Amino acid sequence: MFDWDEVPDDIADYVAVEQPDSDREEPATPVRESRVDLGPGCLELGGVFLEKNLAESSALSALVPSISEGAPEPTQAELETLRWMMQKATMNQDMFLLGPPGPRVRHLVHHFCALFGRQVEYVGINSDTSEADLKQRRDICDVLRFLFRLSTSPSCSVAAMASEGDRANAMGSFNVGPETHLAAALIPDMEEARLCRREFAVMSWTFAINHATVTTPILYASSVLTNSAGQAGNAMLYGATLVCSLFFSALVFSLIGAKKGLSLSMGLYAVYVGLFATAASMCAEKDAKTGSCIEGMDLQLPTMLLGALIGGIGAGILWTCQGAFFSSVCERVAKAEGKEAQAVTAEFAGSFALVFLAMESLVRASATILTKYAHLDYSVVFYIFSGLAVASTVAFMALATNFEKPAQRGSVFAKVLSAVALWSDPKIWVLQCTNLTFGFAAAWLGGYVGRNILTPALSSEFIGFAGAMLSGLASVLSKVFGVTAAKTGKGPVVALGAVSFLLLGVLSRYLGHPATWGWGVLVFYVFMGIGRAVYESTNKAIFADFFPGEASPGAFANVFVFGTGASTAAFILGATQQDQAEDWLLILFAILTIPGYLVASLISRKEDGETTDSSSC
Repeated sequence: MFDWDEVPDDIADYVAVEQPDSDREEPATPVRESRVDLGPGCLELGGVFLEKNLAESSALSALVPSISEGAPEPTQAELETLRWMMQKATMNQDMFLLGPPGPRVRHLVHHFCALFGRQVEYVGINSDTSEADLKQRRDICDVLRFLFRLSTSPSCSVAAMASEGDRANAMGSFNVGPETHLAAALIPDMEEARLCRREFAVMSWTFAINHATVTTPILYASSVLTNSAGQAGNAMLYGATLVCSLFFSALVFSLIGAKKGLSLSMGLYAVYVGLFATAASMCAEKDAKTGSCIEGMDLQLPTMLLGALIGGIGAGILWTCQGAFFSSVCERVAKAEGKEAQAVTAEFAGSFALVFLAMESLVRASATILTKYAHLDYSVVFYIFSGLAVASTVAFMALATNFEKPAQRGSVFAKVLSAVALWSDPKIWVLQCTNLTFGFAAAWLGGYVGRNILTPALSSEFIGFAGAMLSGLASVLSKVFGVTAAKTGKGPVVALGAVSFLLLGVLSRYLGHPATWGWGVLVFYVFMGIGRAVYESTNKAIFADFFPGEASPGAFANVFVFGTGASTAAFILGATQQDQAEDWLLILFAILTIPGYLVASLISRKEDGETTDSSSC
């Protein structure tokens, strides 16, 4: 990066420049300087906190500049730039400042160093200066670097600058582009932010309605259909989801993008629900007391298997595209609003999970209401749900815009195996404990708890309401956890989810006879609601943080692969009466969740440190 002729395209990510005011420009929100006593000393500016350095010796203290009495107060643009510099300093990142005049930029750096006790050392750059020289100097001093462009022309290199012979004049008269302003990169782009938030809202609501119509049939499959047809259909659904998510979802995303990928998968979901309703209408004999299907017509099983295959393909594509869409929106909002990316992912993850789980709760409850109190046949109810799925798909296609960057095209096989390609990264493995735990817990609750605990304690009629309570609780808590994670970090929230899953596995099998608890059995659905809120919100945000950008499609494919794989294994264990092994696996991965997250964080910090050490100016 020492060749100033080659300015990277993403320079706006880390450059502070100044542009003249215009009638079209929205005024920046004023940043007011305030001080808060936190330990030895801390300055707060516009919600950003940075502690002051205390000089360890008089020699070092002499290198810290001072602000003379009578110096003018910083302008609004300077305050905005100082706040940006504080943000970069908290992340221990170098700063690259562009904009005329040169003395004003140097004044800002001196002002920053004076406020926070940072030493100043000037290093001249000429034609003989190498990248290794500055890197070595930074390693020795262990300080932040402030980089300045010294040229009067954007095309003037460092070597040409040195030959001009008048560097002092060059430092005060450089220019970058037709418009330069120190606060341009710091003024929030509210129009861009509004666009991205609108896209997020459209995706959240249409996605939630569509997906809720699919998760409800899974709960009823073994009772609305014959037990064998329902279990076989769920096995086909999860198996197709696993294969598609692992081998084809990233390929589809690279070919058609997030919007078209979501539209396609939501349409396939609608077909699945419609075929499920058709299979439900093919019941030849029902139990007069429970209403469950005892014997089905010849075409019931093939119809269910076909629908499950289509739904599984849709599910495999859906979550990969949704994860990539989510990451793209979070990155753009963070850039447009000048916020930390992790804070935005925490906020949006909580908001998405709130809408997603609230809609799921509503649809599950409506299934019980329509069948028990409106006396509608199950097939009619699921045809209604299929219509909702179609309507949500059409709404998403009409309202959402394809604002993402064009997907990069590479080797077809590389795209197909993009999820597998991340397996060489140890973080992808240690972060899977939450996904594995959730997969086993979901199957354990639906298979063992529902059949052996809830039904004897209350009745099978309460399965729908218990599921609605679970989703409703998870919906509220996901929003709470999103706010909490933004303030305290994601670790404590992940720990709470792990403990909830652990209690579900332990108490449901090793504490007395839960089937005699009456209404107390709903505590297991409370545990699952807490765990699912963490899985749907904070867990997704963690993967967006650890695997941003081009890695996100493969990362989110892995999230779904591991969770679905765990559920598939759990269904097989339950079908073969291996309940104890299923429960032990649930407990094991719940215990490993926190250590896995801590290990991933340590690996990430180590990688960031190595990247910083090897990066150039």
